[in-house]
Amino acid sequence: MLDDPVRFTGPEREAVDPSSLETIAIGLFAPDLTDPVGRALCEGTELAVEEANAEGGLAGVPFRLVRRWADDPWNAGSREMVRLAYRDRVWAVIGSRDGQSTHVAQQVVTKARLPLVSPVAADPSLTHVRIPWIFRLCPDDAAQARVLVLQGLRARGRTAWGC
Repeated sequence: MLDDPVRFTGPEREAVDPSSLETIAIGLFAPDLTDPVGRALCEGTELAVEEANAEGGLAGVPFRLVRRWADDPWNAGSREMVRLAYRDRVWAVIGSRDGQSTHVAQQVVTKARLPLVSPVAADPSLTHVRIPWIFRLCPDDAAQARVLVLQGLRARGRTAWGC
């Protein structure tokens, strides 16, 4: 799969001159600070935006974070994602906490042609169809399971199944 890269030249928003904007909106589709994963996503994303802005943003235009969430991903959550894409006019979306919520985001960004960065969802089907503007950062569930099982085997002096 890595030998056959997928290319993404960017959404139509790339035609917008950033200097004509006051801020560049980045969407965060994640729960609030009461959820441990949501808290980590919020804090990590806020830190990244602060660092990017300290380095001058994009062409001198600062980024701003727009967070939306709903506990029912397929109903209210999908409406929140549509709002991020079309009302808030974000340039990219970060999220979400799990495969189900990230699939909701995926459905919207696929149509809106927005980049989606999934920092924690390990669902292998998120990138299975190879939409070039969707990025899953962590290894998928199967890859993580293989590593955990092999570490467990090695800790017990074994190198393979049944040995």
